Amino acid sequence: MFWKTDFTCRQAVRRHPWRHRRGFSIIELLIVIAILISLGAIAALAYKTYMTSVKIDLSVNQMLRIEDRIKTDFELTLNGVDTGLRVPGADQPITSESTCRDFVTAIKERLKPYKNPFDRSPAVTYSSYSNLHHKEGKVRVTCYKLFHHGTVNGADCPLREAAIRITKFKVPCGSKCVHPNCIYSGASCRGHDPKVWYAGMQEEIFVGKLLKAT
Repeated sequence: MFWKTDFTCRQAVRRHPWRHRRGFSIIELLIVIAILISLGAIAALAYKTYMTSVKIDLSVNQMLRIEDRIKTDFELTLNGVDTGLRVPGADQPITSESTCRDFVTAIKERLKPYKNPFDRSPAVTYSSYSNLHHKEGKVRVTCYKLFHHGTVNGADCPLREAAIRITKFKVPCGSKCVHPNCIYSGASCRGHDPKVWYAGMQEEIFVGKLLKAT
């Protein structure tokens, strides 16, 4: 009788082994969740850093292409080659006798396909109003005859007597660029003071005849 009862009990234990298994505690589950969240945050930061690096590389390479395009068109035009640029509103080719303004306006159409990798806006701007056009990845193209701080002129000069200023903006902050129109949302200054101008924030290239102020 005792043996049978004991056998029955042993059989009961074997038939229901799950009753003696230990499950995950709340603390263990919370630890696992915390680990997963931490890994996700690290992955997101790594992805953001990678994408910023990619955009910087794209921007630098694109700036070089834009610069080369402008230089090539400028030099070919001065040498009498028809580059396909046309006087705005007419079918006349841009020549060395065309005004610098016409040259810049004509090349504006040629450079239209270029987009800023940081926000997909047009990569090239033609205004000297700095507060609106200092965004990283932008290239500013203006006529610039007289080299003098704060002076932009030469637009009405014939191309053979004018100069083109190409400004490449490389950093998402600096100088007056603390305005939302200058800095991208969430942009990192990468260790630079956003209120201070410093060397390397932008690069200026001049093509043509540039006069120094006396």
